[in-house]
Amino acid sequence: MSNQPSANIGYPNISQLEANMLVAYLTQQHPIFYQLLVDLDLLETVTRGVSSQTLLVPPESVVAALPASLTQDTPRLKRIILYHIISNTANLANNQGGRPPSRYPLTISIGELLVPPEG
Repeated sequence: MSNQPSANIGYPNISQLEANMLVAYLTQQHPIFYQLLVDLDLLETVTRGVSSQTLLVPPESVVAALPASLTQDTPRLKRIILYHIISNTANLANNQGGRPPSRYPLTISIGELLVPPEG
């Protein structure tokens, strides 16, 4: 029998804590955007990779004013929302001299809705 501690020692999963923080932030600060993520079935996509991505969050007023032609075009709207997720897996510019890489925040508030180029 080994004296080594068990790998399952009951510490919370950091990714799950970050996902919970993201959901709490969105429900409190960006409820319209949060509901859009839920309606488009994208909440799991956003929270699943929370440790390796940053969500660019447009203003609530912009999300609330989306035209019906866009809100009814689910595939296009999903593509637009997914365009607001950026990966943090690349080395950051300030990762110099052997220092550990920095992390982007879970969210960054932006001033507008980003629309990906067609094609």
